Amino acid sequence: YQRRVHGVQEVGSPHDSSRPFELVIPHNAAAAGAFCLDGSAAGYYHRPGIGENTTKWVLWMEGGGWCYSNISCLERRTRWFSMGSMKGRNRQYIIKHDFASSDPSTNPDFYSWSHVFFIYCDGSSFTSNVEEPWITKAPIWNNREVKIYLRGYRTLQTSLDDLFASRQLGAATEVILAGHSAGGMAVLVHVDQIATRFPKSTRVSGLLDAGIFIDYRSGSLYAKSHCMFMQRARRFWNASGLNAACLAAHPPHEDWKCLFPGYLVPFVRTPLFVVQHIYDNWAVKNILGMKWLSYNNRATKDTLSTINTYGKAMRKNLGSVLKHPQHGAFISACELGVHGEINMPHWKRHHIEGVNLQRAFSLWYFKRCPGNKCKWIEECDWTEEYARNMTLVDRRQLTACLLRPARYEIGAVQQFRKIGTCPNSSLFILHFMKDDWVWVPPSELPVTTAHVSTSFAKR
Repeated sequence: YQRRVHGVQEVGSPHDSSRPFELVIPHNAAAAGAFCLDGSAAGYYHRPGIGENTTKWVLWMEGGGWCYSNISCLERRTRWFSMGSMKGRNRQYIIKHDFASSDPSTNPDFYSWSHVFFIYCDGSSFTSNVEEPWITKAPIWNNREVKIYLRGYRTLQTSLDDLFASRQLGAATEVILAGHSAGGMAVLVHVDQIATRFPKSTRVSGLLDAGIFIDYRSGSLYAKSHCMFMQRARRFWNASGLNAACLAAHPPHEDWKCLFPGYLVPFVRTPLFVVQHIYDNWAVKNILGMKWLSYNNRATKDTLSTINTYGKAMRKNLGSVLKHPQHGAFISACELGVHGEINMPHWKRHHIEGVNLQRAFSLWYFKRCPGNKCKWIEECDWTEEYARNMTLVDRRQLTACLLRPARYEIGAVQQFRKIGTCPNSSLFILHFMKDDWVWVPPSELPVTTAHVSTSFAKR
């Protein structure tokens, strides 16, 4: 859900009554060279806390992939304009996603905290720090010359400086640095350094959602390319602010590993809560080089074997999180088609061992875990789960409801229903017609087919 009303952008559930964030451009951003890719001065969104919780802060690092080269950064600068510029930003931003919501019914533990949303317009997880912009021609703009700035590290530091100087961040008693995807990677890279800005009495924690990317070198061209790009990115970005302990542990020719969360986690001293899907759909597409699996793109045995092999590698990389007592985790495995849960409007829907994500993070953060067990790990043979669901689909004993745009992948188990139980709010319902499965709007279903229920077949 997104809409703009009188210059205010709303993102999230339309039923959430969140207070808006205000756009802030630090007064010295341009002088400090804190530029987005296009040279516009970078900033952040801020929403002050309420009452006694004004000294408690959530600092959210926006995600959105990377650009690793001149070509990819030019494309990000010109085609993905909002990912490389501050131009056209709304003066207010109402974020209704779960963890950023100021609605106590959605976000009961952190709704009244002070919140910051660091705008991601550099394509480097806030690490790039190249002094001179480079000039190139943009084919999309009739070969007009454009400048590309790589200043992500400066945008972050300048925003933090402004928060300390004008928003009393230095008086914080508690700080949670959180992020999704590339923003989750940014949490791992920067959290220890940011923690040093505060007195030792300030409690600093990290929360990363879908931020674990591993050095997985299968035979896939995609996997090799991703690893190669990240290795080059260290020099291309002149990546700054990397974890000092990680850099000390690797020779110079391997310092790129301090940009890979799979290598970086063991060196992070700040307590972390990791939310990760073993078969993350970004990895399936960009590392394994596969299409997201849907009813119209069914998996072969070789595909399932490849996915399972990747899952084993991901579990191995998560070992340093799972074995460390100070860290918490919410690791899902029984779905495919998921890339992050914290910043989606459904962090109360997914349960592992009877506990949803909102509750799990709360138990970890407030140190209320039953028996000091702060890691929720979903055990699932995804190959068997996939095969079981497809068998039920073929037998017409299971259908699927498209509840939100682009959320109909085969592995999104929370959207499976028994035949006849899709809610009226579904955008489309999978229906068998003329020897094939097709997505049909509820209004066009045969009258004899009733799909009126909100009960879940699973979860």
